[in-house]
Amino acid sequence: MISASMRVKFDPRKAKRQLQDAITKGIEMSMFVWETAVKMITTTENHVLTGRYRASLNRSTGDGLNHGSQVPESKSGDGLHEKISWKELRGGSNVEYALSLEKSFALMSRALDTARGDMLKLFVDTVAKNT
Repeated sequence: MISASMRVKFDPRKAKRQLQDAITKGIEMSMFVWETAVKMITTTENHVLTGRYRASLNRSTGDGLNHGSQVPESKSGDGLHEKISWKELRGGSNVEYALSLEKSFALMSRALDTARGDMLKLFVDTVAKNT
């Protein structure tokens, strides 16, 4: 008969931090899918003449850092904003005509609808991979 024992040291603070980091990474990855979807809709439907709007799309997970292109801030109402429990998730554009484009064509909203399934799948996969 073979017998074995295993001892596991569990630090709940470390586990909590690891899970929070995995969730943050999952959010960032899923927002990248949204950003790509906005750019695809904007490009295929020819809503802008220059690449400034596409380049201005960015995302932030509340860590104080913008992820994406850095464009000088303009009007305070630009972009779409959503909060997720302990994390703040923001996605949008800082160009002055972003709000007008969104009101006219719902680019960001339609991209969210289109990409939602892929975003959720990538989020779950990323969290599972990093925990």
